[in-house]
Amino acid sequence: MSKQIEDIQIFVNKVKSKENDIIVTFCNLGFVDFVRNLLFCFQKLGIQNYIVISLDDSAHNSLCKLGFHTVLFKREDAVYTEQTESFGEVGFKAICNEKAFLVHTILRMGVNILWTDCDIVWLSNPFTHFPPLYDIYFQSDDDDICAGFFYIKFTPQTLVYMKNVVEFLNPMIDDQISMRRFLKEDHNMKVCILPRDLFPNGSAFFNLKIPQRVNKTPVIIHNNCIIGHRSKKDRFKQYGLWFISEEFSLNLLSNEYHIVSVLYSPLTILHGHHDFITAMFLVENDPETTLYSTSFDKAVSIWKKEGEKYKLTDTMYLHMRGAISCMRYHNGHLYTASHDKTVVCWDTSNW
Repeated sequence: MSKQIEDIQIFVNKVKSKENDIIVTFCNLGFVDFVRNLLFCFQKLGIQNYIVISLDDSAHNSLCKLGFHTVLFKREDAVYTEQTESFGEVGFKAICNEKAFLVHTILRMGVNILWTDCDIVWLSNPFTHFPPLYDIYFQSDDDDICAGFFYIKFTPQTLVYMKNVVEFLNPMIDDQISMRRFLKEDHNMKVCILPRDLFPNGSAFFNLKIPQRVNKTPVIIHNNCIIGHRSKKDRFKQYGLWFISEEFSLNLLSNEYHIVSVLYSPLTILHGHHDFITAMFLVENDPETTLYSTSFDKAVSIWKKEGEKYKLTDTMYLHMRGAISCMRYHNGHLYTASHDKTVVCWDTSNW
């Protein structure tokens, strides 16, 4: 472990900016393609003061071959693997908690850290948006600060803050929960919450479309508030934010894809969700037939039957946070139950 920390310090000292800033992200093999997508943005913006922490040998070797700034940080007793981990899984929380440990470790090296999760794209350089009056700058999530994008300066106050954050972590408490708690308790730090139109999270950009409504181009776009590698990737593609080739991603993960011939073919295939579909309900009323579908992507999709086919007519994000796990329909009312711990009744007469 100490040798790995020494390697990180050597790399930090090598690539940090003259302002003493270092951009840090990390990944295992499963998310190397997202790191490559992020680093494409860095290359386009001419950004060099970054370091990618590779959490396994395969990720490290892949990024090294491509000439990226990467250092291996591998725990022999890690509970996560090289594969993609999804929100809520034990491995996902363990990876998140590595983030807090690494930020605290690198902060102690005397540098300012801009942490960026790899499921983010940068459209411009964010450093010009950090006024000098604050100790720490957070992206806003739907209900509090987001631990996926923040700029933290090297100060006595931030060192104490990150130490408390790390010490409070456990398999049930992830980095974001801990950071939110001690942010409320620490009254010595000056905290800036970044504007949602310039630093939108997944809900603000893809669902609420806050930057689009005010005709602003975001500085960064965070593809969170959606579960799973595939759904994140598909959503980036849908919005033209996936910049790298597919060939590399498929070869890198060393997956074998087999085309299986079948005797049956579907009458139609509907595409409208970005994650697992959890429920469907068909309402056959004159003069039209409507299909409602819900998904882990938090959306209710509404399909109208036209002849023998269904057309997607609307997509509604009815729950601010959390996947929709089930749905029922009765007498013009749609009932949805969500991961956000609510059951809500909706009047569909105006839909």
